[in-house]
Amino acid sequence: FSQKAVKIFPESAKLYLVLAQAEYLKNNKIQALQAAIRSYKIQPDENTADIIMTIRKNKPLSLKHQ
Repeated sequence: FSQKAVKIFPESAKLYLVLAQAEYLKNNKIQALQAAIRSYKIQPDENTADIIMTIRKNKPLSLKHQ
């Protein structure tokens, strides 16, 4: 779902963040990091920066990040 959504709405930071979280939960860390960075480039914010650091450090993703 998320991959199709970002193709339809390629400038949606929120959708890229959802994709990042979904990929991370599937253990696709490279794809998760790429999606999170794309989200941050579209709309830089502290929450997205925290998620990027979480992925880079390979730590559990907290639901509070949503």
